[in-house]
Amino acid sequence: MKNINNLSFGAFLCFMVTWADSRAQLSEQPLFQDSITPVTVGDRIPDISISHVLDNGTIHEQTLRDFDDRLLIIDFWSTYCSGCIKSFPKLDSLQRLFGDRIQVLLSTYQDEALVRQFMEKNPFGQRMKLPTVIQDTNLGGHFPHRSIPHVVWINKGIVTAITSTEYINQENVQTILDGKPVNWPVKNEINGYDYNKPLLQLTTNRQFTNNKLQYTALMGYQDGLSGKLDISVDSINGTRRGYIINLPIINAYFLLQMKTLDMFSLHRPHLFLTPNQLVVEGLDINDIWYDREVSGYQAAWEREQDLSLEVVLPDSNQSDQHIYRFMIAELDRLLGVTAGFERRSVDCWILRKISDTETSSLESITNMTPEDAFKSLVGQGGPASDMVYHMNCQPKNPPVFDESGYSGKLDLKNPKWSDISGLNTMLKKHGLKFVTAKRDVDLFVIRKTARDNRL
Repeated sequence: MKNINNLSFGAFLCFMVTWADSRAQLSEQPLFQDSITPVTVGDRIPDISISHVLDNGTIHEQTLRDFDDRLLIIDFWSTYCSGCIKSFPKLDSLQRLFGDRIQVLLSTYQDEALVRQFMEKNPFGQRMKLPTVIQDTNLGGHFPHRSIPHVVWINKGIVTAITSTEYINQENVQTILDGKPVNWPVKNEINGYDYNKPLLQLTTNRQFTNNKLQYTALMGYQDGLSGKLDISVDSINGTRRGYIINLPIINAYFLLQMKTLDMFSLHRPHLFLTPNQLVVEGLDINDIWYDREVSGYQAAWEREQDLSLEVVLPDSNQSDQHIYRFMIAELDRLLGVTAGFERRSVDCWILRKISDTETSSLESITNMTPEDAFKSLVGQGGPASDMVYHMNCQPKNPPVFDESGYSGKLDLKNPKWSDISGLNTMLKKHGLKFVTAKRDVDLFVIRKTARDNRL
């Protein structure tokens, strides 16, 4: 997003700066003691004791100072965090690759019984050989966070970085081991923030008509805050406030549309917004849709491309939908774009049965085992809806619909989600195939409307 250099103040106030937010799963960690002092980038770690470290089936005590001779990577996780769990193989391989030059240490607030059950039954847990802190009542207080995965890099006793898990790779580990400086976005999250508090703190002697304040503020990244869209009411000042915090432009528009439309009345390949439902006209798609191959690390991209919006209106008992529609109009005006659903007739890939009879040997997908869940993550053994979702996540694929009514498992070996011919070969034994056909589809269209738009 481009910066706005001029600041205008009146019935409406708007300005923009740079910003972003890290997408992760909220942690249900317990409250830590107020006496615990947070540690941040550049600090030397205190002698922090860890009373419960589960390693190779046994529990022992350690301190963080035990790792002062190496790079320590602490990864906060929980058994409920799928993103945390999927990173275990990568963490495990890096530990084996670098040996005693590094130590990857997992940490969770969850109790021993639950963690042991996870290690025994979950396929990722069964393969994982890294030590983990359990029943944490200390470590998380020194490195406060609201979402996981949450990764702390400590090199020879000094906190070097605090990031999301996407920064954990061989190149970055080697960079820190070589003593080279890093300038990664700090994953800073404010615990206990009051989202009912206005983002824009006005300090002015300007008088407003009838003492009613009304303004719109368009801003960038709000450091330490989670992505959010909501409405709050200030009964003391008689105002209603609609706000967006740290969302990409497309996400902001899409969520506002969800608040104002009957989404189930639309004909779309998936309830979520997938890239093949998006039409971009007159704009650079990489400014509004994250693509790792083009844009690099997501956390850095979000700090450049997320937006925050605050709309404050006199309280006239207007409906939430009225405020959300006003927010859409303000985004249109300030950004010089429009965004919304448009029904278009387009070529689609349609999953159908080859015959009316499904293969008799197929089983029900209910009560999936842990092994089935693992296969589903890698595109094996999952239901047709999983396959269709994977296909809709490919930007160059047309919209993909399941019209087969099929409810069995699928056995797909290393599927390529854009290879319709290869998929049909694998699907034949299930009595299924994809065909190309026209469908009226509600696509999400964002287009440039102003020559000097802010994107």
